[in-house]
Amino acid sequence: MASDSRWPVQCHLHPSATFTVSPIADTGSFLDVTFVSSIGNSASYTIDAGAPSASLTIANVDVAPVLPVVSIASSDPSISEDSASPATFTVTRDGTSGDLAVTLTFSGDAVSGTDFSVSPSEVFDNGLITILDGQSSATFTVSPIANTGSFLDVSFVSSIGSSASYTIDAGASSASLTIANVDVAPVLPVISIASSDASVNEDSASPATFTVTRDGTSGDLAVTLTFSGNAVSGTDFSVSPSEVFDNGLITILDGQSSATFTVSPIADT
Repeated sequence: MASDSRWPVQCHLHPSATFTVSPIADTGSFLDVTFVSSIGNSASYTIDAGAPSASLTIANVDVAPVLPVVSIASSDPSISEDSASPATFTVTRDGTSGDLAVTLTFSGDAVSGTDFSVSPSEVFDNGLITILDGQSSATFTVSPIANTGSFLDVSFVSSIGSSASYTIDAGASSASLTIANVDVAPVLPVISIASSDASVNEDSASPATFTVTRDGTSGDLAVTLTFSGNAVSGTDFSVSPSEVFDNGLITILDGQSSATFTVSPIADT
């Protein structure tokens, strides 16, 4: 509370004059406040240097409400992505009086709809969960979603957001869940290429054979090829099948471990 009003006080023939300050009880503040009155300068008097002002403390008598302490915990630190049982997150307060809306934030590298779903969905969509009157906690569940597009574990984290309605338990302000991958990453085949000849004469009737080989024989496997060097197609050489050179692609068929193409030299003058 503060005042800078200037109030003229007339003493007339009396040695003093008074005014009163009446406190007003309020419930919106829980702090003591001060009122100060100071004598202003005037040509009609001098100011007592030892008593130029007087102050009054208006003491608060209201008791500040004790806010509930809110925490969050997960029933499981980790679950498999193919688990039929969801993890339960419990938001708890001390006390049970009145509805209490608790703000939640979500983080981690798990993706909603791909790695997990939340029930009730409104908790995730709105970032809010309500502990009902008479209850000390509220829960939501996180169900993992099995997927085959990733072979890594992912994490889901829920944290309590700030609010004037409660304080946050510093030791339990967030809870995390690891959604563990159960898929085995495929072992990729190793590809190599070799030429039957290191060198051929330009007038040779025998082409050089290039063999592209893989370890394993399962399924068709398209292998990308690039070509370089200073030999010119159609002038210095031709490739068969021509599609291999034209498309930069050769396919090792299912059941086969290799595929070949040939390079025939062209004699030029």
